[in-house]
Amino acid sequence: MALLTVTRLFGDMGAREQEILADYFQAWKIDAGTNLFREGDRGDYLAVVVAGRVQILKDDGYGHLTPLTELHSGMALGEMALIDGEPRSATARMIETGTLLVLSAGEFDRMLLDRPVLAFRILRKLAKGLSQKLRQTTGRLVDHISDFPS
Repeated sequence: MALLTVTRLFGDMGAREQEILADYFQAWKIDAGTNLFREGDRGDYLAVVVAGRVQILKDDGYGHLTPLTELHSGMALGEMALIDGEPRSATARMIETGTLLVLSAGEFDRMLLDRPVLAFRILRKLAKGLSQKLRQTTGRLVDHISDFPS
């Protein structure tokens, strides 16, 4: 599947690995304004943005959604839900019509059985990406905290 080559997560894999991975993914075309999932929904898939833009929003506790970030081509979302199966920690909304590559938890489980080495490589890439996001978030939190008077 040529769509895998444009993703940060899978773009560095060889053609044969991408061909194998394509058997586990589905391509979804999503219209602008569509919620991919809402905060608190059951998390059962990972998606990679191939085209379009996705906005990630967080409920502020008063029913208002606060934008956190925007994702564009090559970026992944839903990694945590694929790994831990917990409810979604934020809302994801398409802000531009686009295409996503989707790996369901069931297909990932199948990959773990069929292709454990490949599944491990994906888990490692997901862990690295989540680690980088956590480091960025921690840095922003420290910056935010330091804005408060002592």
